[in-house]
Amino acid sequence: LGGGHWTVYAFLKCLFAKILLEKSSFKRIFIINLDPHTDTRVDRIPHSGNPFRRLFSEILFPELSLVQVHTDFLANTRETLDAVPMVFLRSFSELETFSAQFDPKRDFVFLSLDCDVIHSSLVSGVSAVNPFGIYLKTLFKYSTWFAELKTAKALGIYEYNPLYDQMGTPSAKVVT
Repeated sequence: LGGGHWTVYAFLKCLFAKILLEKSSFKRIFIINLDPHTDTRVDRIPHSGNPFRRLFSEILFPELSLVQVHTDFLANTRETLDAVPMVFLRSFSELETFSAQFDPKRDFVFLSLDCDVIHSSLVSGVSAVNPFGIYLKTLFKYSTWFAELKTAKALGIYEYNPLYDQMGTPSAKVVT
């Protein structure tokens, strides 16, 4: 919980290694990234803006998919949008439809919740406040969907920083 989005890189790299070493039944990995930013910047230095590009350039997993949900196309350059193959979904209902293809015996789903996808009136303690973010009702839909998902799964919650929190906002409660 919290931490910069660069921490997803180490977690997923270890997860992929474990899946490959154990020769598990997982054939496809879906990274569902709830984030207005794709985090696929083309920079040489590792940081919160490029963990997914780094993963795709280093990991040789046959069927690895990055699914971007609620991407802010004005907050990403063409270079970052084209850096790795991505599926772009605009809403919860699109994700629900997309996830119908998941096979519980073959697929692993990692949900990456970057807290700056949440509306700025609800969370101020994030790296990039978002006046166009999602509200609690939508966030609960994602949470329920993920809890009920029948595949193997893992969850990471990123980019919440209580040091940036402001009195009067429910940031900590919303994130937890």
